Amino acid sequence: MDIVDELVYCGKIIERYADPRLKPLSEDNFNTLDRAHQKIRALRNQLAECQWISVEDRLPEYDTYVLVFNGYQIVAEYLRNEFFRSQDNCVYGVTHWKLLPAPLKAISEKVLDNTVAPVTM
Repeated sequence: MDIVDELVYCGKIIERYADPRLKPLSEDNFNTLDRAHQKIRALRNQLAECQWISVEDRLPEYDTYVLVFNGYQIVAEYLRNEFFRSQDNCVYGVTHWKLLPAPLKAISEKVLDNTVAPVTM
């Protein structure tokens, strides 16, 4: 189920259990509503992380690696009010950026345990 489907599903739960004809709200219904609201908040945060942000609206925090767009999609680091691919290689013409996704936990742990070699470029 993708984020949009999950949001729709949670909305249906809220519609069902928030029906004023079900008053007083049972503890089970209250707990179900509460879980649906928590899930919606979490999904909204996930969705916000997936969206491109204009550099005119907001810039990333300093010393953060992000995906940038300047006609191409490039991973860059934001330092000294500019985006860099490497310490001396500035990326020009950046119009949008977004956070990098979190690494896959299982793979990250295996790299740390030296059971999988990290990818180098």
